[in-house]
Amino acid sequence: MPTLLLVEDNLPLAQCLRLELEAEGFKAVTAGNGAAALLQMQASEPVDLLVVDWDLPDISGLELLRRLRKHNFKQPVLMLTGHDEVDRKVLALESGADDYMVKPFSFDELQARIQALLRRSSNSPDPGENGDDPSLRSLLSEREWDVLQELGQGQSNAEIAEALFLSQETIKSHIKALLQKLKAKDRTHAVVIAFQQGLLH
Repeated sequence: MPTLLLVEDNLPLAQCLRLELEAEGFKAVTAGNGAAALLQMQASEPVDLLVVDWDLPDISGLELLRRLRKHNFKQPVLMLTGHDEVDRKVLALESGADDYMVKPFSFDELQARIQALLRRSSNSPDPGENGDDPSLRSLLSEREWDVLQELGQGQSNAEIAEALFLSQETIKSHIKALLQKLKAKDRTHAVVIAFQQGLLH
């Protein structure tokens, strides 16, 4: 039974989501702010996936995410946000989010995104196991790495989205982040750079 930590300061929404998730077979734990989330993660059993709201009352969900990634939290993170701007979404992905959903959203879509992230997490290779340079590999998040591998096979955005169980909009944001990190002018240039740097074989 996967354990989810839901960090959401809207308590009625958090409780509703917890009950819905538990009805679907998850173990769901809630926290009302970033500090409570950090304490919860230290006190409870390991978390398989984190669902975090961007706008928390103490620290932002984005800052919480950065702190967790800095301390080697590898599990997938789904960010909930009321911000629909592309730049905000890219910032979330660059900070370590694996996916995001804009409020309001349907529970069915939330459940599908969670299941997809858990599937991807269980199938993700360990960094460096394919012989790539770990220093170069560490520049990319797990999801950016997955997207890059699909780009290397010449896949379209639609094909990548289907393969990774993500939306095409999320794929576009990951590609934009990849281009910035690899200093590439377009996706073809990114693939060339990735081959040259040993990120693709």
